[in-house]
Amino acid sequence: MKESQSQKEYKRREFLNQSSKASLGIMSLALLTQCSTGESSPLPDLETISILSPTLNDIWDTQSTQEIRWENDNSNRIMDLEVSWDNGESWQKIAEKIPIEQESYTYQTPEEPVQRAKVRILESATSNILAESSIFRLRYVRYLQFADYPELATIGTLLTFLDKHLLKFSVTRLNTEEYEILFLECTHHDCLVDWENTTQEFACPCHGSRFSKRGDVQNGPATTSLFKFSYTLDTINEQLKIFNV
Repeated sequence: MKESQSQKEYKRREFLNQSSKASLGIMSLALLTQCSTGESSPLPDLETISILSPTLNDIWDTQSTQEIRWENDNSNRIMDLEVSWDNGESWQKIAEKIPIEQESYTYQTPEEPVQRAKVRILESATSNILAESSIFRLRYVRYLQFADYPELATIGTLLTFLDKHLLKFSVTRLNTEEYEILFLECTHHDCLVDWENTTQEFACPCHGSRFSKRGDVQNGPATTSLFKFSYTLDTINEQLKIFNV
């Protein structure tokens, strides 16, 4: 017997109804299975404690000992610590299974400067994020021991240095108490400049810019003087601490 249009429509609706019930049944079974196996969907990470150090725009020196500090919420939780050098794009674990009541962790900073660093705290058992710091910065620091460079005892002496990160700078003794530290990167297109004893100038090998002993532009295409590093003179340990501000 040929089915009428109304019969076809009834069967179609019945099929859809049964399919919906079957789908709900599968979902219910999945949820029951999850519960019985102890598995659960990850919950959103909630910040439940505060990081006291580092704070927003803190400046830490490279190759220095720093304290990561947090508040103790008396929860007896066990935590992991992670650090990011790229504003949270990737994370590196630096400590595991620290009791929250410890309240601090001593950390040795790396050698390379970083502009946008962060620290975060995770619960060891669940990896849920408990807290994440604001952005702070690692600034470049280099120590020069006068005993290693006796030439600097003479006023007017200029020495150049190239560290393993290819960061090049010069140190000039101006008088008994003052020094000048220049970052030897051309302000035109970032090439490293060289000191010429014959002309008493810094010369850029890329495009011909030239700079005086004090870093002033003598010849283009550069139009801006060489950048100057800051420093502190440590007379007790007889050393210069050189850093970018």
